[in-house]
Amino acid sequence: MKPQMIIQGLVAVAVLGIAAAIILRPQSQHQTVTVSRYSDVPVSKQWEVKEVVNGTTLKASRGWKTCRLQLCGVEIVPGEEQQAIAYLKQLVNNSNNQVAVLTVKQNSDGWLSEVFVSLGSDSEELASALLIMEGLAVISPQVQKCFYQEGLEMAEELATQE
Repeated sequence: MKPQMIIQGLVAVAVLGIAAAIILRPQSQHQTVTVSRYSDVPVSKQWEVKEVVNGTTLKASRGWKTCRLQLCGVEIVPGEEQQAIAYLKQLVNNSNNQVAVLTVKQNSDGWLSEVFVSLGSDSEELASALLIMEGLAVISPQVQKCFYQEGLEMAEELATQE
């Protein structure tokens, strides 16, 4: 067999291998759509919740790093603190202590963050919006710093209509 034919054969096998790898590559079942007024919203990162500190603060870790994550844009309604803590614990437990986090900015108490909890199957919701919908929280003045300000405002509007 001529060397040129061997090279052509190897090239053909390599091309077929690459084509097969592309065609047979497992495709993700999930697509991500991010809706925000900011075009440069950071990618969320998974954190493990260690403790619900209060109705708006989680102690969480990612790798070797542990810090406090303060929910962006909300404050607990006076008199609803214990219910807010219980509800936030329930949301975290339903998420197997795994939450998706977008850090907004560092503050004196940790990170001001957008925290997403799992509601089953492929559904994730903004924890602060759920607190508002339950009537346990209202929008705070810091909401203007949040990536999902519009979502929180919509949640508050819906909560007041009920």
